[in-house]
Amino acid sequence: MEPNELDLVAAMEYYHDWWELNDSLFALAYYYLSSIDLFGNDDAIGLKMGDLEFMYPHDINYSYNIGVTSEDPITASLLQARLIE
Repeated sequence: MEPNELDLVAAMEYYHDWWELNDSLFALAYYYLSSIDLFGNDDAIGLKMGDLEFMYPHDINYSYNIGVTSEDPITASLLQARLIE
């Protein structure tokens, strides 16, 4: 970047990827849900995430997306109860 370019509006491709991985709603959900204990039992290894699938760009199947998904209604119910607490 040259000094005369500092006042120019940056092209979207320069900041969109950063926003998608840090400030988008999908990214915020990813970081928040990965930091809480959904089952309230810190000793339960493997149960912390329930059936939540955490998608991160380094995973080869997810391209440049980030987020959390689940197809299990019980996990959704447990997540809702934990968030209400």
